[in-house]
Amino acid sequence: MSEALAPFHVMIVEDNPADVYLVERALQENCVAYTLSVLTDGDEALRWIYHASDHPPELIVLDLHMPRTGGAEVLRAIRSAPRLADVPVMILSSSQSPSDKNRVQILGFARYVQKPTMLEEFLSQVGGTMKELLTESRARKATP
Repeated sequence: MSEALAPFHVMIVEDNPADVYLVERALQENCVAYTLSVLTDGDEALRWIYHASDHPPELIVLDLHMPRTGGAEVLRAIRSAPRLADVPVMILSSSQSPSDKNRVQILGFARYVQKPTMLEEFLSQVGGTMKELLTESRARKATP
């Protein structure tokens, strides 16, 4: 299988199984071929960041509010890990607080998406954003 046809590798750091399911549905609805790795809390994400030796994903979808270690700390660790420096991070949060977005903005993320409450909007907005980020990420890697 050629590189261009290989499924995208997406990692999601999310403690809510329903949101993981919706992210998968959003990828499917937007015709994205993908493999999904799921980390269920910030502590698990930190262990992966510091100890995993596998290939990095092409996109990390990160919730901000999780038990134990929060998304801001995870994002800080992602951005300080050289092997993850070029991986786009999409923050997917239910928070409407501008302070939450401002707190992580300085750390660097590709997109901040507030979780839509309507299913069709979630599938369209979240799925479309992920598809766009994945396509851009792969195009950057293919450019010499």
